Amino acid sequence: MTIDKLFQVHGSIPRNPLIAEVCYRVGYIDSWGRGIEKITDACKQAGLPDPIIVERTGGIAVELIKPQAGSQSSGQLGNQLGNTKERILAEMKSNPKISGVKLAEILEISTTAIEKNIKQLRDNGLIKRIGGTRGHWEIKE
Repeated sequence: MTIDKLFQVHGSIPRNPLIAEVCYRVGYIDSWGRGIEKITDACKQAGLPDPIIVERTGGIAVELIKPQAGSQSSGQLGNQLGNTKERILAEMKSNPKISGVKLAEILEISTTAIEKNIKQLRDNGLIKRIGGTRGHWEIKE
């Protein structure tokens, strides 16, 4: 596989078919052979530069470019929380005593993913926990 062939119609041969099949069945993969196209489209939608794609020792590496602080795209991204974080905030607003386990159940994602998103919301100053495990969430407007 060459980089030029990635952007043409091509077959997809997974390195580990068993893992690829599991990923397909749980929805991580929606079709074969469209990964690079989807990554490039996602970068454009997020206002990021196209990824850098290079051939390395029989494989391909994809490098995503992080926007510089203060650039137009970083400001644009900063204004978009993302669907998961928005849903977490909405659930916390409707039930300030909600637990991480309950959030994971409602959003149908892992508790680890909930914890990661909550940490990012805290780090960005959008939420604060008052009173520990039996406390409540304070949402900053």
